[in-house]
Amino acid sequence: MTVAIKDDNNIPDILRELDELGRSVVEVGVFEDQDTTILLIATVNEFGCEIVVTEKMRRYLIGRSRELGLRSGEGGLYMKVGSKIRIPERSFIRTGFDNSIDEVQRKADEILSDVVAGRARAGKLLSFVGIELQGAIIEQIRRGEFAPNHPFTIASKSTSSGRGDQPLMDTGKLASPAAIKWRIVQR
Repeated sequence: MTVAIKDDNNIPDILRELDELGRSVVEVGVFEDQDTTILLIATVNEFGCEIVVTEKMRRYLIGRSRELGLRSGEGGLYMKVGSKIRIPERSFIRTGFDNSIDEVQRKADEILSDVVAGRARAGKLLSFVGIELQGAIIEQIRRGEFAPNHPFTIASKSTSSGRGDQPLMDTGKLASPAAIKWRIVQR
């Protein structure tokens, strides 16, 4: 009589997957190697900024305000040198993350249980987190719950590519997987 012994010890595989999770970070957002215009728009809107008006900028803003038919006090930018243009913070990355992380964490915990049981790989969990957070950030942009655009901005954008009244959605490029990306980084 022959006896066959089958070794179903999955512990080494599971430990490898857990080690990979421990060495991995999922990054989601707009990255430094992307289109510089998108990166600039994303950074300025995520954190807000103040721009000091120079003489050259003042002349441009006055000329452009006149082209758009905007008077002072009605959206026209007739500013003094040294005054500041304030672009408000429109945090779409941090807010998108904050609004979705509890649900993403709950679902990720289910996948983690599968990893620990040997039914799923670390890559599945990491990819899930990246895809879900990417979607949440894009949805946050599309929802458009931000400080409104200045009348000058609305008028400028209305003449170029759209209505201009929805912040971060002028061309729609920012609210896409081509702009909001995710990646897995090994530590």
